[in-house]
Amino acid sequence: MEMEMEMTVGNLIDRLQKNYSLDDLCVASLWFDEDFLSKAYGEELTREEIHAAMVMTNNYDANEGINWSVIEDAVENVLDGREDPKA
Repeated sequence: MEMEMEMTVGNLIDRLQKNYSLDDLCVASLWFDEDFLSKAYGEELTREEIHAAMVMTNNYDANEGINWSVIEDAVENVLDGREDPKA
């Protein structure tokens, strides 16, 4: 399975510049890595784990949007998917 491109600030800017003019109207809500880390409740997350959680949020309910619950669920899924070092 091919991993989606990381949505970095730079990639977002490139995508917007390729598809929209500076005069186009828009509205956006941005979530950053620190938002995902805040829902890890003291657990460390790698960049790859944060990216995996961000990809999971792409499947949100459009009526609900991406919100703290969606981010928390994605982070929990990533943490639950870690291999148990004791196993």
